[in-house]
Amino acid sequence: MGASRSSDPNQDGSDEQQKRSEIYTYEAPWHIYAMNWSVRRDKKYRLAIASLLEQYPNRVEIVQLDDSNGEIRSDPNLSFEHPYPPTKTIFIPDKECQKPDLLATSSDFLRVWGISEDSSAVELKSVLNGNKNSDFCGPLTSFDWNEAEPKRIGTSSIDTTCTIWDIEREAVDTQLIAHDKEVYDIAWGGVGVFASVSADGSVRVFDLRDKEHSTIIYESSEPDTPLVRLGWNKQDPRYMATIIMDSAKVVVLDIRFPTLPVVELQRHQASVNAVAWAPHSSCHICTAGDDSQALIWDLSSMGQPVEGGLDPILAYTAGAEIEQLQWSSSQPDWVAIAFSTKLQILRPDLLRPLAAYRLVTLSAFKVLVLCIFALRSCRLVSFMHLHVFWSRGAVVKDFGSNCMHKCSKCSFELFSIPQIQLDHNLYKYIMKVC
Repeated sequence: MGASRSSDPNQDGSDEQQKRSEIYTYEAPWHIYAMNWSVRRDKKYRLAIASLLEQYPNRVEIVQLDDSNGEIRSDPNLSFEHPYPPTKTIFIPDKECQKPDLLATSSDFLRVWGISEDSSAVELKSVLNGNKNSDFCGPLTSFDWNEAEPKRIGTSSIDTTCTIWDIEREAVDTQLIAHDKEVYDIAWGGVGVFASVSADGSVRVFDLRDKEHSTIIYESSEPDTPLVRLGWNKQDPRYMATIIMDSAKVVVLDIRFPTLPVVELQRHQASVNAVAWAPHSSCHICTAGDDSQALIWDLSSMGQPVEGGLDPILAYTAGAEIEQLQWSSSQPDWVAIAFSTKLQILRPDLLRPLAAYRLVTLSAFKVLVLCIFALRSCRLVSFMHLHVFWSRGAVVKDFGSNCMHKCSKCSFELFSIPQIQLDHNLYKYIMKVC
């Protein structure tokens, strides 16, 4: 299997900026579920992906984008068999390359794999079982690697526990009965602080200095509604986001004000599966779900009343339900999504200056000019299905399929365009016009 990228053969291939303004796609021989970016400075554009097969043997591949030709390549030496489908995979959070190159995975046990210095092989380093009284343990639903203290990994399990591992000693530091039901996700918020979500519908925060107590930050409004994913804002640890099972809603929380969401993101049309905070901004978050949409939100106004609810500022439409989403912490211009058998890396330059793309009010005339310009442009580059949402004035929705332009003041429909694809320069021009 291989990779593909969109490009314009009429453009200068040496134009580095244009190379970056593309979508890179890799198709695996199996359905992709777990995925993670490497953060090492000497391993740019490297990801781990894992299969979701209903059988005991599964696969993990380490793939890498070759930015000289725009292909995502897999190396047979870095592909290995894995027992059961991995529920999560994470590279060691070691940007400065001071530690061995490690990859951790979770399924029946927590496993730590070592990648050789010349990237020629992957070796199983340790299999960590938190159940001391048995060779078996409750399946692990997720885990998180502590960035501030990389020897620590926290796991969550269906047996209601969270386990904190010291992977250097290959020993349990702490094991807590964290919830009343299955624990579905865990996230570190600092050296000794972590949070978890559960089938009991609660978000709980734990401080390892006081292991006897936890703080309930949020509980589902409907009893026994499971919370399945948790994302902690690394740029501003006051905020975290959680996903409700089978819900199109994402709940954003401020840990200073427990129980009440600071904002609810409700623009997905189907269940949300993944959430990722921007690694370079405290107020941007990306969500993805079964509606095949990855939405980027500006939360700088959260806490303030917004008529009709908060709208996303950007969106991308994938070819199928998006099951996994990762925002690269070492290269924040890049977002990766996984759907069906495909891994896609998105590097539109507009993802970088998100704060600059604030919601604006357009007149119907300017929307018309914008659309005519897009139609007449002869340099359109296959770039991405860009969706821009405005909440007031003339509304431009769904730059992609079945595009409809309408002035919300008079409800006059300008016209419909079946499909428009915009390159970065065109988008900058549009924003300048507007």
